[in-house]
Amino acid sequence: MAHGLADSKDMAFVGELPWHRLGVKLDKLATSAEMMTAVPSLAARVDKEQILRKGEPVSGKFYTVRSDSDTVLGVVGQDYRVLQNAEAFRMLDLITMDSNGPKYETAGVLWGGRKVWALARVPEFLEVVPGDTLAQYLLISNSHDGSQAVRIMETPIRVVCQNTLSMAQGGSGKSMKLRHSGDLLAKVSDVQDALRIVRQDFSETLGLYKALAKDYPSTEEVDTVLKSLFPDTKSDRANLQRRRVVNLWGTGIGANMRGVEGTSWGLYNALTELTDHYANDGSKRPDADDMRLNSIWFGSGAAFKAQALNTLADVCLK
Repeated sequence: MAHGLADSKDMAFVGELPWHRLGVKLDKLATSAEMMTAVPSLAARVDKEQILRKGEPVSGKFYTVRSDSDTVLGVVGQDYRVLQNAEAFRMLDLITMDSNGPKYETAGVLWGGRKVWALARVPEFLEVVPGDTLAQYLLISNSHDGSQAVRIMETPIRVVCQNTLSMAQGGSGKSMKLRHSGDLLAKVSDVQDALRIVRQDFSETLGLYKALAKDYPSTEEVDTVLKSLFPDTKSDRANLQRRRVVNLWGTGIGANMRGVEGTSWGLYNALTELTDHYANDGSKRPDADDMRLNSIWFGSGAAFKAQALNTLADVCLK
């Protein structure tokens, strides 16, 4: 299969078909139970099994194993606590204080179950300029191979183009990280308190977005921003990327909206559109699309968008 998604039933979504063209389409926002029914692999248990060598247990070393397929997902230590996918949904339900409400827009597994995620819509929309709204989401992600902690973060997404935006001085949303140890569900109240602080931080970032929407950068400022984000190298790649951003600034999704065209806010969205919709174009990796999804939320794509936002603020809002 050409994707980290093992098959089309490893993801469900509401709305437009994702770029990898796989997944079960849902008619409306789902409850956690409905999402797990739509994506059977989310219902699979993950167990810890002692690693044996020549018939003897290896001290402190365990496999994580997907029970339905007997697939080894990773190697973890003695104290590692598996957070089952059903528990992850329950955690997000508890955090939102809504145990039964339909709020999940997409969820799925990557790389055979090594990583899982769920995106829950928060019933609040924010407006940067009239007609240009941001939808608010909570994203929970988890790995079963020992590669990452449980992460929960608030993620704003621009409705017109589905760009995942960053928050100032952070990645693609500030995140709470919970180690795989102890009683993870007992930490819900701590996460709720932390998310309240994050929401306050986001109100400041929204103010930054609005300031960028009022700014019309000069040619020199645009050049400074793009050369900072795409410094020259021996190849022509940096120059190509700069030209692509300028093109998206003028012709990208939502670029010509009133109050957006020609602004620093529009330039920021050109940068995020490049990252979210065109990264890994032409890659021959079989899982290139899923690498992009992982990058948008957790990796280099998230870091780049934070760098872009802060660079624009430093150069254009002096």
